[in-house]
Parts: sequence; C-alpha cells; structure tokens
Amino acid sequence: MEQAWTLERMWSGADLSNGWSSAVSEYGYCCTIQCTKKKSHDEWILSVNPEEHCAYSLLVDVVLSVGAFHFKVYRDLWDTSSIVLQEKTRSGSRVDVTLRLRIIETLSPQDLNGQTPYRDFEISCKGRSWFVDVTYLASIGGKLFTEWNEQRSKGIKKCWVDGISTYELDCLIDATAKYRQIVVTRMNYDVLVSVSFRYNIGSVLRTVESFLMDAEWIHPIRRLEYAVCYKLARLGDTISRKLVSSNTAIEKLHEYLAENDETLIQMHPDVLISLNIHPDHVLS
Repeated sequence: MEQAWTLERMWSGADLSNGWSSAVSEYGYCCTIQCTKKKSHDEWILSVNPEEHCAYSLLVDVVLSVGAFHFKVYRDLWDTSSIVLQEKTRSGSRVDVTLRLRIIETLSPQDLNGQTPYRDFEISCKGRSWFVDVTYLASIGGKLFTEWNEQRSKGIKKCWVDGISTYELDCLIDATAKYRQIVVTRMNYDVLVSVSFRYNIGSVLRTVESFLMDAEWIHPIRRLEYAVCYKLARLGDTISRKLVSSNTAIEKLHEYLAENDETLIQMHPDVLISLNIHPDHVLS
C-alpha cells in the first residue's frame, strides 16, 4: 500500500497572467514553485533550499499538479539547494496548483571531508579525498571495502584509488558512508548498480535491485535490461512474469524501442528470451 502524503498544499485558481510563484517552508526545507510565462507555453520550476539551521537530509517523493498535468519525482534526495523539476505546460490564465510531498526517510549526513577518531581512513582519487570508517564499510562487503579495511588493519591510513572515476567513487561513498547506511536515489541508482556489480558489493547490488523492483516510473523493459546486464534474477523474474502473464510484453517492447529510437536488433537477446520472444519469432 502506498504511504500517505506527508504534506499536501493547494492553490486554487492561481493567476498566471503575469507569472506566478509561491513558497512552502516545512521540515527544514523551503520549496519554491515558480511559473514563468513564455510565448508559447508556461515554464514551471520546483526548487528546494535547506533552511539555515537544517542539519539533515530528506529522501522524498514529490508531485506537482498543474491543472490536469501531474509531474512526479520519486526517491529524490534533498540535501543542498537544487531544482527538483522543470516542466512546460499550456495552462491558461488561471489554474489549480497542488504540491504533494512524501517523506520516505530523514537522514543524518556525515561530513566526509573531515577526519574523526572513527572515520580515520583517507581515500584519495584524482585530487579528491574522503575520510571513511572502513570497519563499517567492510561490514557491507565487497572487494573494494574489504581491501581498505585490510590496509587499515596493517596500519596504513591512506589509500589511492584508481580504475574508477572520481564521479563513480563519490557516488559509491556518498551512497554507503555519508549516511552510514545504503541510500539509493533516482540520481545515483544507475551508477551504483554498475559499480557495485563491478566490485561485487552484494548488499549494495541487492538494495539497488529492490529499488528497481519498486521503481514503476522506470520502463519495465529498461528494468529488464538492468536485470540481464547485472544478473538481478529476482528483478528479471518479477518483471518478465508480469509482462508475459498480462500479454503486454510485445506492446511494451515496441513502446520502449520507439521511445528510445532503437530497433529490435539492438535489444539484448536475453531480454527477448525472458519475454518468450525467440530468434524465429516474428513481431507484428
């Protein structure tokens, strides 16, 4: 069952004739909705800013409704000033606007730029550095974290990492060490699934798999591609069984190919086999 909304705020008959904006300050963050009139459309921006003394991050779902249009953002992490969504509509001069917010989790971030008695192992990659608790990271598992912990047990306090981009490493460390738990979001899951598969970090990979199983806003064929590429058996079985049993497999496949301007020959053969579409199958 879907969780109830934490916050629901409505503006009836908002006057858009000269543009429109409004702000809501709740839970340590200020959400600003701004509509700018353009020649052929209205541009809507939802931005978020942490308030001055806010010391935590929020993992949230957000829906901005403008008349009959519903713009949805799932599993968004709020920790710094950012634009949550930017969309275009043709709404007329007056419209009902609704903001819905669901707080999934409140998270306490750690500053990985500074050393502490327990966060005393320095990771360095191409000019970037992080101080992490390798005992905790080793409990997550995987080759990379285990190697760091072994180095620390030998008295080594700094490790230079190569073979991975700074962006990938930053994403991995943020998702595992920053909140002292595994945090998967709409912005990091794509990198996390690749890096955790490459370094055999099973607990992270399983968490991303659970995320993808719930992520119905991601096209089912795309989720099948993840399942095939990263050997996510539970995800693959669940998605393929649902598509085959509902007789929508071919329809969804055509839809996905059209959306991505791809042809059948570009699709991974194991995705097709999981949908009971074999090499001699003729698609109409």
